[in-house]
Amino acid sequence: MGPVSGDVDEARKRAYRYWYEDGLSEVAVGCLFILIALALGVQAILPAGSAAAFLSELAFPVVVIGGMWAARRLVNAAKERITYPRTGYVRYRRSGPRRRWLSALIGGGMGAIAAFLFAQGPASLAWLPLLQGLIVGAVLLYTGSRLDLLRFYASAALSVLMGAAITLGGAAHLIGSAAYFGGLGVMLAAMGAFTLRSYLRQTQPTSETGEG
Repeated sequence: MGPVSGDVDEARKRAYRYWYEDGLSEVAVGCLFILIALALGVQAILPAGSAAAFLSELAFPVVVIGGMWAARRLVNAAKERITYPRTGYVRYRRSGPRRRWLSALIGGGMGAIAAFLFAQGPASLAWLPLLQGLIVGAVLLYTGSRLDLLRFYASAALSVLMGAAITLGGAAHLIGSAAYFGGLGVMLAAMGAFTLRSYLRQTQPTSETGEG
């Protein structure tokens, strides 16, 4: 039973690795992080207590949720044009209730920690970029271990180092968060673009490979 179970686990890893083989997901997440950085930057430069600042705070969740929705749609559209004609389509199982509950708990925990830091005042908010670096780094580390993809381990380490460096630099929390998400977003987008370039060099559309 042991070897069979190991073979099934490895086959599952290969199937999920396929989703990240082209780097498109990392490009999308990187662009989403850059969008979040821009939204945080706008909040940082607006006068505190102004109507514009209040509206920007209300709009921030819409920007994040809308960006996530758009990123998912764009990745699926890009895969239909680029990935599936080259290496085929893999149907994935829908995430079960346990995973959805886990995602909800992680999101709720992040919100609760952020709310706690806001309640403690400016001194505690200075630690926000480090907290963001640790949380995003943990997600990247989990993804890397689940898929056996080395570049996610590197991304996790860079996430933590970037959050720590910005925190030690003493930036205000909004500027620090914007710098963290902007820096990590550029890094992820660049890594995804490099992966996509390698993928395009190593593969061809099946219509071309079948001619002959």
